[in-house]
Amino acid sequence: MTERPTSTSYSPLVYCIVLNWNGWQDTIACVAALTHQDYLNLVVIVVDNCSTNNSVAEIAHVYPSLELVQTGANLGFSGGNNVGIRMALEAGAEFVWLLNSDTFAPPDTATKLVAKARAEPRVGEVGTVLYHMHSPGEVQAWGGALLHPWQFYRARLITTAHEFGRNTALMAASVLLRRETLLQVGLLDEGFFMYYEDSDLSFRIFNAGWKLAVAEDTAVLHKEGASLSRRSPLRSRYGFASMLRFIHKHASCPLLVQALFCVLMVLNKLRKRDLVELKAVLAGMKDAWRSQYRIEKRLS
Repeated sequence: MTERPTSTSYSPLVYCIVLNWNGWQDTIACVAALTHQDYLNLVVIVVDNCSTNNSVAEIAHVYPSLELVQTGANLGFSGGNNVGIRMALEAGAEFVWLLNSDTFAPPDTATKLVAKARAEPRVGEVGTVLYHMHSPGEVQAWGGALLHPWQFYRARLITTAHEFGRNTALMAASVLLRRETLLQVGLLDEGFFMYYEDSDLSFRIFNAGWKLAVAEDTAVLHKEGASLSRRSPLRSRYGFASMLRFIHKHASCPLLVQALFCVLMVLNKLRKRDLVELKAVLAGMKDAWRSQYRIEKRLS
């Protein structure tokens, strides 16, 4: 096997995966910023997650030479990104950069992410300092979030410099993943349709003995909530189902914690007489149990 060059001029191959779903305006703006990256060995792939509007045509019109992959079905955040990740690994990429379509990455972002990863070989995942798109001077998340096991793993965004480790997770809005790490721990868990898939990946990476780190000199702008609004019942449904799955995978007594969480959530919605949210929670509960049962049955 030929060894990699060790000179500082060597630039590892990086694939940037941008997932699109009905958001061609954001995606075009995101790709426009990527064309100005000062990191030369960068390949950009846009994965369209079966958009129901004219996203594919609009993106292809502006960037006819861009690699634009169509999934043929809405595979969710994990499934859609995994299509791009597999392509990157097959192409020999040493790093995979997951980047949300509703972001703006300054020209030096890829360079700084790779520099952080190369400086610390045991770092399997490098996060980004995210700022609010509407308020660029305000930190949205300093790399990611802290998840509290005693609060059903609810995530609290970290907004100041922090050392990542146990019970922390990096946000996939912008995160760099090492090839060796992905080959060891696997890709995003497609049992998470939306939300908590990045937290699950960070937990798996840390538990496998890799480190999590943040490129503290990065500054990516992020809209947040471009796919679903905060008041969308679907957001509640997917979020609740994903949290139940996360508890199932990472809690010490998963079935007990899941049951307690379900009871408390239902009682909370009943107390507030929020029937729309209650319906969303019950649907999420049903999704989670079905997914969990199918997976356990397949493994048995």
